[in-house]
Amino acid sequence: MKNSADGLIYTTEKALEEYSTLLPAKDMAEIRADLEALKKVVGSEDLPRIKAAVQRLEGSAYRIADALYSTGDSATRKPPPSLEISLANPKNRSLETAFSASACLACSALI
Repeated sequence: MKNSADGLIYTTEKALEEYSTLLPAKDMAEIRADLEALKKVVGSEDLPRIKAAVQRLEGSAYRIADALYSTGDSATRKPPPSLEISLANPKNRSLETAFSASACLACSALI
């Protein structure tokens, strides 16, 4: 669970760097709040809290994919290069579940 949480933190940060201009301020604030909440609990041993924070961030991070596809030029957009590299490495396949296609439709071509 902690590895999945760490992967989700990493991929969400990279996606925010790449696509933050596509998101409304309200969505950015919610994603960043959920990201910070997960960062605070990921170092603990409280697995139910970690799981709940992961689920909240997955839910809010889905808006990144929504924003990508609502721009109309999603076919030409790619996930951040760091995400492509992470998913291409078989050792990092757990990132597929951490930031699944349901959380980031832009990544679905890589899975």
